[in-house]
Amino acid sequence: MTITDEAKKSLLSIRPCLAIARVITEYAEVAGLDMKASDGSMRIDNEPFERLCIEKIDTNVISVAHYFEQNGDLVPDPDMVFFILDSYWYPVSFQNQLTYQECMEYDNDGQILAVLENIRSMISFTDTWADIISSQGYLEAVKPIGNEDAE
Repeated sequence: MTITDEAKKSLLSIRPCLAIARVITEYAEVAGLDMKASDGSMRIDNEPFERLCIEKIDTNVISVAHYFEQNGDLVPDPDMVFFILDSYWYPVSFQNQLTYQECMEYDNDGQILAVLENIRSMISFTDTWADIISSQGYLEAVKPIGNEDAE
């Protein structure tokens, strides 16, 4: 994903998602997920809480999601995609079982053209989400990649 100079300037004027970036980066380091790679994924099963999945979609794009199963289907609740700019995380989209929202505008090639106003509410949500994830003990449930089934 690329970004225009004007959109980059706009994005850098907004407070990034510091808390969720710190939490997820720590989990990735413990598991051995290379956050600088263009792809890779991990999941954290932490009963009785929902599975937490982290996926590198591209070098500067990451997805963080909770999933639950309903009628045999995995349902995101929530699933957020983040754009990483100069080591700072910014939300791209938010999805749960009821809604989907984007906070960036793109051209046909996927280049970010503009930042939308709802980005601030998504950033605020990520602060709360990071606190919840931390308090639910996901760090203690992280297993090294390749050993997800190890006890």
